[in-house]
Amino acid sequence: MDCNYDGYNDSEIIIGLVGAVGIDLNQVFNKLKDKFGSFSYETKLIKVSEDIISAFGESANNIKDNHDRIDYLMSQGNLLRSKSEDNAFMAKASAAKISIIRNIIKKGDEPLGRTAFVISSLKTPEEVNELRKIYSEGFYLIGVYSSE
Repeated sequence: MDCNYDGYNDSEIIIGLVGAVGIDLNQVFNKLKDKFGSFSYETKLIKVSEDIISAFGESANNIKDNHDRIDYLMSQGNLLRSKSEDNAFMAKASAAKISIIRNIIKKGDEPLGRTAFVISSLKTPEEVNELRKIYSEGFYLIGVYSSE
């Protein structure tokens, strides 16, 4: 389907989600997926904890206690930022993951269709700034708050 709204043809959108520990960002992703679907967008989720942090170390899937799992992933993320000496490391790795996904779902020489990439979840201002630098006006940041 070739849609053209005000000169934007099959625009790609990048959304970063930010939320405190314990907020169910999967619910937010599912709502975004439903809304984008109504505009013929395919929605792809990149979970920093699973797609990025676990790719550079041991997976946290075998840790049963949720508190211990979260603590482990936060420690691993901090370790990766420290070792790389780059607080935007997760953003750059997420952008690399988006590039890989683009190449996988691209059909021959045809451009990628309408796709919204959702990155869950960003932790540092440097990550946000890096994604703004990479994707410019195609990047949107959503902060999620929930009471206990």
